[in-house]
Amino acid sequence: MFTILPEFEKQYKKYIHLGQQYIRDQNISILALVRNVGNVLYDNISAIDTIRSDCKNLSYFIYENDSTDNTVSALKQLEVDISNFKYQSEKLQLKHFSHQLENKLELKSEERTQNLAKHRNVCLDYAKENFSDSDFIIVMDMDFQEFNLNGIFNSFGWFSEDYTDAMVGNSFEDRPIFLHSTNNNLWNYDCWAYRGSWWEDLQKYSKAYQYDPMMWFGFWQPPIGSPPIKINSAFGGIGIYKTSFLYQVSYEGYDCEHVCLHKNLYSTQSNFRLHLNPSQIMVV
Repeated sequence: MFTILPEFEKQYKKYIHLGQQYIRDQNISILALVRNVGNVLYDNISAIDTIRSDCKNLSYFIYENDSTDNTVSALKQLEVDISNFKYQSEKLQLKHFSHQLENKLELKSEERTQNLAKHRNVCLDYAKENFSDSDFIIVMDMDFQEFNLNGIFNSFGWFSEDYTDAMVGNSFEDRPIFLHSTNNNLWNYDCWAYRGSWWEDLQKYSKAYQYDPMMWFGFWQPPIGSPPIKINSAFGGIGIYKTSFLYQVSYEGYDCEHVCLHKNLYSTQSNFRLHLNPSQIMVV
């Protein structure tokens, strides 16, 4: 599905190897929010858990609320089968918002983002209390269809050279993107969390631009293996953070919660660096 250009193949493999070596001495913790992902949750956790053999220690905290499928049953089984796996489940009767790109009003509802920020802070607070020895926190979506494990190793390779303090990636949908098209194409999904050299949500100004100023993002596929790009914010389904930075801040919900977090990181820690790694990929 993804092609590595010959120009970047050597560098891509180099940083995968560096990352695999580097995490042998690292404690890694994974934080996630889940709801109604029972059909993929067990397999997806099992897939990411394969890094356990490469790192010093791996632990999880998963927060769930208001699922109406078998998500809670899957979490219970994972707690039995996976080492250092903990979860919290609640029935809050909160409104369920559509996450489909076609429904941008619901996607960007402040009620939704405030709820997401609150739930992510539940995870973050748990980590601060229970994962004090973690070197890295991975904040990860668990509804993916596919993710690139080598992309995560590649990111840790860049960490090994002190290139960055946090690494995010790109998440893609495999879907028709042209009107009346019967062919699927990869569409870069998480444009709302992306803020390149700016902080404003550019889509608020669509009328002034007379078009969607983030339309380009859907077509953007930076070459795998190319160097990470310094940005203000993004997510793409997986964010890897040095624990020493992440534990100094919290999420807020006045904008996309990832944007709020990254703005807090930049504003409170003058030496903070965030990059987007073109090799760190998820398909949702």
